Amino acid sequence: MVFVTQLSHRFGNLVGSARAETDQAMLSAAFVETADFHALVETRDFNFVVGRRGTGKSALFQRVTTHFSKSKGYLCLFERPQEFQSLQMQTALARVGASYPQMRAASRIAWKAHLLYWVLGELVDHYKISGTDIAVGLGRHMERIGSLMRDTSAGRASKILLAALSDDPSPGAVPAIIAERYQISRLQEDVAAGLGEINKTALVYYDGLDEGWTPSLEGTAVLGGLSAAVSDLDEAETGIHGTLFVRDNMFRALAHLDQDYSRHIEGNALRLHWDEGALFQLVAARLRVALGVDSENPEKVWNELADEDIRDRQGFEKCLKLTLYRPRDILVLINRAYVGVQRAGDTRLSQRAIDAAATDISNDRLDDLIKEYDRVLPGVRSFVKLFETAPAFDTMESVISRLDTEIGFGAYEDEADSDFAALGSGKQVLHALYGIGFLGFEDTSRDKVVFCHDGSGAEVQNFTPSHRMVVHPCYWKALELATDAAFTDVVVEINDEFDASKKDEVSDSRVRRLGQVVSELPKVVVGAEGAGDFEEWVLRAVRLLFAGKLSNPELHPCPDGIQRRDVVATNIAESGLWQRIHADWGSRQVVFEVKNYEDLKMEDFRQVLSYTTGEYGRFGVIVHRGKSEAVSEKLRGWLQVLYHEHQRVILTVPAAVLSRAISKLRNADRLDYIEDQLSKRLDTFVRSYLSLKHQRSYRGRRKRRKKK
Repeated sequence: MVFVTQLSHRFGNLVGSARAETDQAMLSAAFVETADFHALVETRDFNFVVGRRGTGKSALFQRVTTHFSKSKGYLCLFERPQEFQSLQMQTALARVGASYPQMRAASRIAWKAHLLYWVLGELVDHYKISGTDIAVGLGRHMERIGSLMRDTSAGRASKILLAALSDDPSPGAVPAIIAERYQISRLQEDVAAGLGEINKTALVYYDGLDEGWTPSLEGTAVLGGLSAAVSDLDEAETGIHGTLFVRDNMFRALAHLDQDYSRHIEGNALRLHWDEGALFQLVAARLRVALGVDSENPEKVWNELADEDIRDRQGFEKCLKLTLYRPRDILVLINRAYVGVQRAGDTRLSQRAIDAAATDISNDRLDDLIKEYDRVLPGVRSFVKLFETAPAFDTMESVISRLDTEIGFGAYEDEADSDFAALGSGKQVLHALYGIGFLGFEDTSRDKVVFCHDGSGAEVQNFTPSHRMVVHPCYWKALELATDAAFTDVVVEINDEFDASKKDEVSDSRVRRLGQVVSELPKVVVGAEGAGDFEEWVLRAVRLLFAGKLSNPELHPCPDGIQRRDVVATNIAESGLWQRIHADWGSRQVVFEVKNYEDLKMEDFRQVLSYTTGEYGRFGVIVHRGKSEAVSEKLRGWLQVLYHEHQRVILTVPAAVLSRAISKLRNADRLDYIEDQLSKRLDTFVRSYLSLKHQRSYRGRRKRRKKK
């Protein structure tokens, strides 16, 4: 490696920026050519580079593209799509169809057209093919795409999609329209011939694909289509090789949804992994430049900065335990600690300076964790909050018990708390927290704590209830955890090698559990036999659907009382449907009367009438097993009696409505579905069912005789 002279100053970010996009100086002067770098520049074995946030994907992207841009044997094309381009593509795919295969098929052909035209743009003016038949053929393709030829950005793929949709909006027609309009097969042949003529390989690199990405069918179809297009061009030996740099959560979504995962993707992924030694080399390389140290020994370089209490590699590893073992974390930690040292008028890092910086780092990393998983696991903020000031080390049995208590008796005052009900049990929540690297298991046989970051909770099955669990040391300071051990006593092992055979286990556990809740309803026997199970199902539905609006939902809150209400929850809404119910009918405590049969009786309404007094206001809900969402004339008559004679509004809701709303929760964009549906239903009750209609009487009218 060639070292450059010391940087112009030692203030600010001593070891460079934590973001590759703003770290050009250090990347040029102190890039460590890892085995991953050599795998990408010396082979064509990988179409995917996969890693967690902060593992150096963008830095690797920059150095690999720089390497090939200087090589004469390659056309190097690289891009970071903008957020608006990704969102535009997702919007277009939403119009294509409702299923992932339909969206992926359209995305695949649109991306393929874009990639081929991108390479064509580099070929068309090349001196080696100028004036040849190949050049003539390429020119015809340019005329076919018209003004879109000038757009070489990823946005062209969505424009190609939208143009096809304007011709025929039917889902199945879009891929065929694109293939025919742009003569994709002929275009592929001509581009391959052009690359062969100039004796070059086209290398296409994409980074930043997480910009605008969401864990939805549309978002994953954007990536799935691009992945398939890249694989198609490779397999057809067109001379085009693509490499996509993607986050591990995107890769998991792709593995879960894509039917061609094992064929196109599984064996073509390079997963980035950093151990203590590699991170030590990384930091030492940057310190050589920043401090102007002329030594190849990383310990000597580190000791130029480190005080006595963190000297040598052991001292570096003490610092590393405050991170998630990623380049970004350790660079930020050193930079912040060094700023503190500078303010104190010192020049060396000490354990005290590291600890001071680590508190901010811990809060930032915890916030990053919540943001990263908030869409697929919205309750993650509530989950980790349960560990505040708790023991850092605890048994699996104790942790599950704590989580079960929150699920059964939690307040559900925050909308995200609905995920406690979605996952259903403390063990399921524990699986989720282990899968995202928040919790680890103590492996006494190797004196290590095993953490996982691949989204899989499979390893949980290998541990007994007495096994000790550990919150990752990186989060201890943010959560103010209680422990007799120092974070330096925890020997961390990160297991984040993605196992494709477990793709069902690593799918979004929240979505899977919501699906299970929906599927449980038809299994509940209608009638007295299944009454208890139905009450439990409705309680869970209330927790899922109304968390943040109705708190402390409880089943039979007064079991020995004269009035034995089924499900009761406190109305804490400050806006929307439930705020209206409190304002109009005084219901601070909302009653859900649960009837596990289809045909409601007058007695059911009288029962709710007796419950709706005082804090319960003048409003109640009856959840029943009726198959129709319409309200019969007989029921309307009873509702009118209660309204006009007793000033009570009773809203009847078939369980199927709640079940459908739970199903909609799997889409993060449909979280307000139940509130919209119940608001419309309540409006219908008030405006139509509860109104006394004037009946015209024709009695006494005589038929006029026609005059002769």
